[in-house]
Amino acid sequence: AAPGSLVITNKGIFLIAIGWGKVAVGLKTCFVLSPGSPLGKQLLQRSQGETFQLNGQSWKIEAIH
Repeated sequence: AAPGSLVITNKGIFLIAIGWGKVAVGLKTCFVLSPGSPLGKQLLQRSQGETFQLNGQSWKIEAIH
């Protein structure tokens, strides 16, 4: 992923941009987070299909747009 990417994971939908928080988009919720945040750093290092651990939880990247 890269800054500006919309990343869909098994835990939710995330936009890597500026730290903004939770945003409702239609019937979905998207979390806008900074690339410098702990989750943002993990997402930037990953590609679709990869998994990683963060705070004792398992995350999977399902899609990157």
